[in-house]
Order: sequence, then C-alpha cells, then structure tokens
Amino acid sequence: MYNINNFDFQSFSDALGGSEGSNSYNAYNPRTGALGKYQFISITLNQVASELNIPVPSDSEFLNNPNMQESFYIQYAHDILNYINSFGLYKFLGESVTGKNNNITSNINIYGLVAGSWLGGVGGVVNLLELGIDANDNPVNPSQGTYISDYVSKFSQIFEKKT
Repeated sequence: MYNINNFDFQSFSDALGGSEGSNSYNAYNPRTGALGKYQFISITLNQVASELNIPVPSDSEFLNNPNMQESFYIQYAHDILNYINSFGLYKFLGESVTGKNNNITSNINIYGLVAGSWLGGVGGVVNLLELGIDANDNPVNPSQGTYISDYVSKFSQIFEKKT
C-alpha cells in the first residue's frame, strides 16, 4: 500500500500542469473539451464537483478560477492515489516501462502511476500493466495521441529521485 502522505503534490502539480495545459489556467483543448492547467474533461469535473459538494462550474467559471482548479486537482489526485491503492497497482512500483511514442524507459514510481491514470484513467493503467493494452487519448487518430505508457514512463523518469 502506498502512503499518500509521502506524495509531493506541489512538485507533481508543476510537472502535470506543464504537460497538460502548459501551466495555463486558461488552457482549452477544442478536440477533447479539456479545461485548464490540468485539462479536466466534463465527466471528471462532474465527479470532483460532486465530491467537493459544489455545483458543477461552467467552462468559463472553471477557466477563470485558478483556486478552483487547484482544489479540483488536489481532490482528483487524492482520488487517483486511493484508486491505485484499491487496485493494488503499487505492486508495479520498480518495474520497467517504455513509452510507446516517447521511447523513455524508466522504473515505474507512484508519480508515473498517477500521471498515467490522469491521462487514461486507473482502468487504463490497469489494462497497460496487467494486460499490455496501451491506449492513448486520441482513438480517432492515434498518431496524434499520447499513450498511457508515455505518461507513466515520462513522469516516473521526472520523479525518479523522489521515490
């Protein structure tokens, strides 16, 4: 089991925000409808708003409220860490992974697992690690998508000295 108290939310925030939305709270992806620094999609916005017991924000309200985006980031990162523990994915810590498009090879750490889950859901990470199915975020045009293995390997490498 991974101790969530050991997770460096601030450092991960900087890396994830840079990769997802170029650290811009106003970032918008017209292809996916993803919003903000962390590129939340509508289903995730709805889930997190419900957990925070607040109304689902409009796109404009979310994009113009960095504090809201940060509170959503913290809640969802906690959710993912809890899912990782629930699914027992910590058993893959230390195993080698190579990104399908980025060709980065690294040993899996918790930051790679969270980043992969951010991109493709915990189920996507389960599929990658247990079944070898490496989905990406653009099924219509895979050559323009990011594979889960790309995020797991990239973020594991970025944070290799933290674990």
